[in-house]
Amino acid sequence: MKINSDAAVFNNGKIGLGCVLRDEQGSVCLASCHSFDAVSDITMAEALAARFSLFVALDTGFSKVILEVDCLNLFYKLMNRTRVYNALGIILNDIFSLYCLFVSLDFSFVRRTGNKVAHVLANSSRDFEDVRVWSDVIPPMIFDVVAFDAS
Repeated sequence: MKINSDAAVFNNGKIGLGCVLRDEQGSVCLASCHSFDAVSDITMAEALAARFSLFVALDTGFSKVILEVDCLNLFYKLMNRTRVYNALGIILNDIFSLYCLFVSLDFSFVRRTGNKVAHVLANSSRDFEDVRVWSDVIPPMIFDVVAFDAS
């Protein structure tokens, strides 16, 4: 499974998290989004999105995944298993701790243009009060983006 994760920082002090899980053929198996009050640092927001995506994958039974992120700074920290001693470090440590719960977990960098579905989900999270998960169905807000990806 390939997971794309992304974060959006909103003007009201909230961040949005989005993730989409696709199978080997690129078909959407699961999509999710969530928003909450948080810091406005983009690397921290992206790390929170990555952690959220891994929790979603584990909660839905996916244990062989590639996590794609579009934040190069976060990607380097994940690949190098960088230890930092601040709030970001706590989130990174959570991600590194989750590593052993997967049969296979790899990290990949994707340009923003290749992460549009997760980006739309992250931005759509502002419309919901709680975590949203769509399984085996494409949510309406990403339908056009997924169709464009497939073409």
